[in-house]
Amino acid sequence: MGEAPFLATTALEDFWDTTSPMLFLSPGCMRYSRKHAWSQLQYRVMRHPFTDRDKHDAAYGYTSQFYEKALPKVAEVMNQIHHVNYSVRYWRIVVGIWLLHITQILYEHYVALRACLNEHPDLKTYVLAQEDYVLLRNALDTMDRGSEDAYNLQLYSRLLKALGKAFPERRYKNTRDSHSSTSSQHFVKTLQWSLMKNFLGDRSTFMSHHFLKSQKEKWILFWKSKGRIGFDISRENNYTEVNPDQTARALLKTIEVEDSEFGKIFSKIMADEMPSACIERYEDIRKIARQRYPFSPKVIFTMVGFQVDEVFTSWGAACAEQGTILAGSQHGGNYGMAAIHPIEEHEKTITDRYYSWGWTEQGNKVKPMPAMKYLGVSQSSNYKSARGVLFSLGLGFRFFFRFHDAKPYNSEDCFQDQVKFVKSLPDALRKELRIRMQPVDNGFSLQERWKDLDTGAILEDCTMTFWESLENSRLHVTDHAGSTFADSLAVDYPTLLFWRKESYTVRPAAEPYLDLLREVGVLLDSPQEAAATVNRIYDHVDEWWNEKRRKLAVKEFTDRFAQTGPHGYDKWVKEFLTLANT
Repeated sequence: MGEAPFLATTALEDFWDTTSPMLFLSPGCMRYSRKHAWSQLQYRVMRHPFTDRDKHDAAYGYTSQFYEKALPKVAEVMNQIHHVNYSVRYWRIVVGIWLLHITQILYEHYVALRACLNEHPDLKTYVLAQEDYVLLRNALDTMDRGSEDAYNLQLYSRLLKALGKAFPERRYKNTRDSHSSTSSQHFVKTLQWSLMKNFLGDRSTFMSHHFLKSQKEKWILFWKSKGRIGFDISRENNYTEVNPDQTARALLKTIEVEDSEFGKIFSKIMADEMPSACIERYEDIRKIARQRYPFSPKVIFTMVGFQVDEVFTSWGAACAEQGTILAGSQHGGNYGMAAIHPIEEHEKTITDRYYSWGWTEQGNKVKPMPAMKYLGVSQSSNYKSARGVLFSLGLGFRFFFRFHDAKPYNSEDCFQDQVKFVKSLPDALRKELRIRMQPVDNGFSLQERWKDLDTGAILEDCTMTFWESLENSRLHVTDHAGSTFADSLAVDYPTLLFWRKESYTVRPAAEPYLDLLREVGVLLDSPQEAAATVNRIYDHVDEWWNEKRRKLAVKEFTDRFAQTGPHGYDKWVKEFLTLANT
């Protein structure tokens, strides 16, 4: 038998032992920027247990059922901890988005670790010292830290301990600072808030985290509704460090979700990982919410407020208990299309009315409306005089974040397809190409990778907005079904999409619409096809884009998945006033 391998669960090299054969839990543990540190080692990367699509989808189904079994039990204990008697729906709003993520993350981490331990029962590793564990602040903190080495190391360390494994500990201090807006910005926003707040009553609609393009769109809706549609001001909540309430968390540890190894260890870790916003700071947040929002509107509308703002969430959940109508809307380009979309499912479940960008579902509450983020955005013909190709890249994750529609764990595959697209372009066109990075790199070192490839293309960060970048281009190309493809199609800008058909699973109702784009050459199934199309159409993009059959196909698609249309403001005002009068 060979020497027991050392398992690396992180890219933090202080938690490696390179004197032993290395077993990397995932490619995410091997940063490109540190290639010199691991490329010469004796190592192997574990094959992920969910690489197979069927296993991935089965795991998603399992965690969805597990979450639904856990939620009412968590709600019962949370009522006990806080001496309240709220419904399961209330706690789904307050704690649900976090519970959904932590269930999926812990299960994926657990299955990956269990596969390692089954294959190498004598493996070695280092774990994070318990005194360096972080206490999460809120759901957004969980999602932010989910892409970080230190937080994932914390979860792996907790799992190994819960599985009865004892490994040497090492220290690592992980900190994060809060940010706040400037005083001048806050002053202007406070004036707006003071004006709007005076108009809001029990027949009003209150909007928060709504993705409107600018202040102008807010005021148009405000005046058209005669002050019955009001808006929150954007602000960040202050954080203070708190010590864990071990008595409350011990109650959560008594929850029994199911009689399985994962079921037995889940509650122990879930209880320690629950954000302080739900336990230690719960009462303080409720007080702030009552002071910030001293009214109960008939309708509360938000896109992401229940994911990113715990004060708004506390208030909205309490209002819903008293009969306020909760309305939500999609805020990304793959809603209604993706076969697996846990965020969409969560948003539809917690709201009374849900608005899509055009798609419908039989027998539920989804209603198509003009996409709110496109109000005030007009179609542009700048491409007729502009030069250059804008290539907007998809965003990957080094660590598992949640189950999703794209082929699992394919961030490296996606990058290689991006490279194939760029390298398949002629030299002259590569010089006309701008590669637009995502605002968050997640440790992929994309700028460094593309610089090392020396393709001749221009590397663009997010200093200017996507809209500004788009209008400086003759053609937009993207490799993922996110927001940017919908954005450019919605404003009728020449757009090419490419992704491998087997890498992105869609629901049956969406397939005919994507097939339409394939038929007219807007959606391609390989990077090489996309590059060949760019080369063929670049000198006459206008003629290609406005060909009648292609124009009709794009319109049919956007009517379903990126709806704009005339009278958008009036439609939204009418909808909100109708809801408020029910």
